[in-house]
Amino acid sequence: MSHKTLFTITFSKFAQGAHTRHKEMVRQLLNLGWEVYWIGLSEQDLLVSVDGSQVDKLHFIKGKFEVLCKIPFLGKLIYAFLNKCIFNITHKKTITHHLYLNNYLALGGFLATYKKIFFFCRMDIYTQYKNRMLQKNTKTNRFVLVFLKTVQYLTLCISEKYIVQTEPLKTEIVSRFNKKFRVEVLPNNAFIRKSKNERKMNETIKIGFMANMHWEMKGLDILSEYFQQFSSFDEQIVIAGDGPDLDKLKTNLNIPNVNYLGRVDGEKFLLDIDVLLVTTRFDYCPNILLEAMSFGVPIIASNIPVHRYLLGDEHPGLFDIGNVDNIRQKINQFKLNKDNFIRCQNEQVKSFYFNWGDKVEMLLLNEVRDES
Repeated sequence: MSHKTLFTITFSKFAQGAHTRHKEMVRQLLNLGWEVYWIGLSEQDLLVSVDGSQVDKLHFIKGKFEVLCKIPFLGKLIYAFLNKCIFNITHKKTITHHLYLNNYLALGGFLATYKKIFFFCRMDIYTQYKNRMLQKNTKTNRFVLVFLKTVQYLTLCISEKYIVQTEPLKTEIVSRFNKKFRVEVLPNNAFIRKSKNERKMNETIKIGFMANMHWEMKGLDILSEYFQQFSSFDEQIVIAGDGPDLDKLKTNLNIPNVNYLGRVDGEKFLLDIDVLLVTTRFDYCPNILLEAMSFGVPIIASNIPVHRYLLGDEHPGLFDIGNVDNIRQKINQFKLNKDNFIRCQNEQVKSFYFNWGDKVEMLLLNEVRDES
């Protein structure tokens, strides 16, 4: 009996950096012989990026149950359950391994088919929600937090491998449950690019900020406080991205030298700025840092575990989280010695130049082949 592999994915309309990565993951998995079943948005965009000879391995799952994906929490689980039942009956294919990016889809797919699960965790939903509760600690939110932790625990239980993108996230999950689950790291890679052309910094420097706009998670309050307090005539601020708290940011950060771009092409954005500012409070794989490093764009970022993991402990641009005076000091250091920032980053990014497809094959496909 032949073994088939299935990769399912959901894509948030607000995700600025994830879209490029998701397309690259699909392309690599197709190259490695996976059949890809895409649940989500931007189908045409995905088709354009795929080699024509591999289109027959790429399938889009849509149907009358798709509206369930918009229902918080249990909606995706029910959606996946119904789709897997109908999908298996209709296509009559033996699919033995599933790779998921969403907890509810993973649980729903497992319940419907009882096949092996590989779970790929882009973001820790428990930590994400826990930090959002800082502003509103209600009984409902506390219940949701327990619910999310339970969902994550169940996903760990059914997963052959629970795959994360960085060592800090692996450490967080292992310490949370204090149990021997198979948690593995599949890091994102940096793409080798030519360094950006130097933009002449005459009297004005262009400070860039790009994010999925969530107030606590992305530190939008820190960004707003900094520019309200320290905005000066020699700095231009360009803010890219979309998300639920974009309007709130615009209301709080109402100064003349800010330009809001909305959703943009990440490459063009990075090529047009002098320095990237990242005020994130918590994250586990900020792709924007890898992209900026590969273009030689200097970075000033909050001193959190994943930023140290990507940039190195001694990076001159790491600032104390929430300390706007420290951000000011780092920007002044950048103005005085930009080359020091770039030199540190060029050395650090070398460890992220690798073939992502080779890592996938080593982590997943060898195990599938051994059992076939």
